[in-house]
Amino acid sequence: MKSLVILLMAAAGTWAITNPARARTIHINAQGTGDYPTIQTAVDDANDLDIIICADGTYTGDGNRDIDYMGKAIIVQSENGPENCVVDCEGTTSERHRGFYFHSGEDANSVVSGFTITNGYGWIGGGGILCEQSGPTIENCRFESNRGYDCGGGIYNADQSSPTIRSCTFYENQSGWGGAIYNLRSSPSITGCTFSNCSSFEGGAIASDDSQPTVIDCTFQNNTAFFAGGAITDRNCQSVVIACTFTGNYVFDHSGAINQSGGGAINQYGGHLLLEGCEFADNTADYGGGAFTDGQLDLKQCVFEGNSARQTGGAIKGLGNIAIENCRFDYNYARAGGAISLSDAEGVSTLLSCTFMFNSASWAGGAMSLTGNVALESCALIGNSSQTGGAIANSASLELANCILAGNGGGIFNGGEVTLTNCTLTGNVSAETGAIYGWGPATLTNCIVWGNINGLFTFSTVQIDGMPLIVNFSCVEGSSDEPGWIERVDGTGNIDADPLFVRPGNWDDGGTPAYWSDDSWIEGDYHLKSAAGRWDSVSETWVHDEVTSRCIDAGSPGYALGDEPADEHNVRINMGAYGGTPEASRTPAGWSLLSDMSNDGVVGLADFAIGLQDFGDTQANRPGDLDRSGAVDIADVAILANQWLSVTSWHE
Repeated sequence: MKSLVILLMAAAGTWAITNPARARTIHINAQGTGDYPTIQTAVDDANDLDIIICADGTYTGDGNRDIDYMGKAIIVQSENGPENCVVDCEGTTSERHRGFYFHSGEDANSVVSGFTITNGYGWIGGGGILCEQSGPTIENCRFESNRGYDCGGGIYNADQSSPTIRSCTFYENQSGWGGAIYNLRSSPSITGCTFSNCSSFEGGAIASDDSQPTVIDCTFQNNTAFFAGGAITDRNCQSVVIACTFTGNYVFDHSGAINQSGGGAINQYGGHLLLEGCEFADNTADYGGGAFTDGQLDLKQCVFEGNSARQTGGAIKGLGNIAIENCRFDYNYARAGGAISLSDAEGVSTLLSCTFMFNSASWAGGAMSLTGNVALESCALIGNSSQTGGAIANSASLELANCILAGNGGGIFNGGEVTLTNCTLTGNVSAETGAIYGWGPATLTNCIVWGNINGLFTFSTVQIDGMPLIVNFSCVEGSSDEPGWIERVDGTGNIDADPLFVRPGNWDDGGTPAYWSDDSWIEGDYHLKSAAGRWDSVSETWVHDEVTSRCIDAGSPGYALGDEPADEHNVRINMGAYGGTPEASRTPAGWSLLSDMSNDGVVGLADFAIGLQDFGDTQANRPGDLDRSGAVDIADVAILANQWLSVTSWHE
């Protein structure tokens, strides 16, 4: 009998260890007449998994502020949301109090939910909540009129903290750094939050140092910073910002006296920042109305519209390397670099499949002002304007491939070095040379330069200029008529024939042909007409024309076809922006000859001379490399000999 009692007692002890007391639901109210008199006394007696529900009302005084979870995995929540349940910290400069304090290793199971936290004052920071080496969940809360003397008016995350902050609203919080949130060596997740009318010296809404914040699906509106980062400032961080909206954020006017006073929405010092699927509108700063960066910035699928900089970079000012993909820049403004200003970075910044429309600069670079090296691919720059370089003002090394520059107030001002491959320049208007002008060297291959308008300060009919100027296998309007142009240009295979755009863009004079200032650009379609078929972007089908552009299959024979439609008649890359792409217009039978390197429609002595000049050359893309093997050799001579005296179907 005695042994049975011992066994029963042992079993009972084991059950007690493995099955603690069931979670409780504790109710309190602001009058102190609930299960416990204050929130803190309820927390003090709570066990893991307990839920503390606070009834509607305003909670004040000791025990209802500076609330410490002491490491417990509990939930403290309002009964009916932040509109009805307020923690009023009643903090002042002499009586400093905040709402909640997490510092005992709390994790995501420690939850505060559904409160308005207001009038908090943190001496170091965290007027609303301070997290130190902890990672609580903060959800559905409203932070209003809290202040951090130094950092984080609403929340301060310090020393490897990793809180989850979701569905919260931050309104009129302020501090020295990070008006709403400050992160120091921490990795918060901030999702679905709204930040408005917050202010600071840097980072009107959020500031981070040596941290890894993730910010997703948040809205930043009308936040301000005295020095930098109207909405967000990062210093040496690895940050991710996805699907966020930045509107009307602002950095105060320093009249350009401080070069890094910028980032109307975002300011980045060092580190790496990813911006994806974000929208920036009507943000303002001295430098970088949308964003200022001197670190590594990656942008994907972002839209910048109506941002402005008092100095440079209406949308973005970059001192570091930038990679931009599938982004749009519309109606941004600055003194230089209406959309983007890039300066003196090591390496090359890249832009892929971006659109710049109707950006403007009062001085230089309506779309872009460049003193750092940049490569653009598959970009469109349309309707931008500036006193110098309506599309681009370049003083560095600039490469463009498969780009369209149309209807700008001047195409490219080149004070550096520019290389264009498979680009279309049309409808650009300048007081000097319409498409490209300046004193730097310019190299064009497989390009179309047509319908640009030269201004009062040049008598040239050709719309490109440079010293030296190298043009190969390009369609250049006026090149066959202007005396001396061929002599001063190093190049071959150029033509002067209407490219037959599907729908050329045009300038609408607004009924006042004598005044250019009120003209507006009507955008066109720069696919090339073809009887064999060309891509229609509206119907997304291939359609056939009655005529065929001479620019089809007229690019350099040494260039690979890229992604052009596979066709037995397609033997050479097209000229223009769609050459080498899936939207390249198709080639009628007999329209081109691989060996017609002179582009005169017949294989003869001129082509033999070009091939002989290239013979033995192993540089890529040489015109004489007809088999595209990487070397001009006897195999290429055999191809030329096989086509000797052959003529194209268009040859007269």
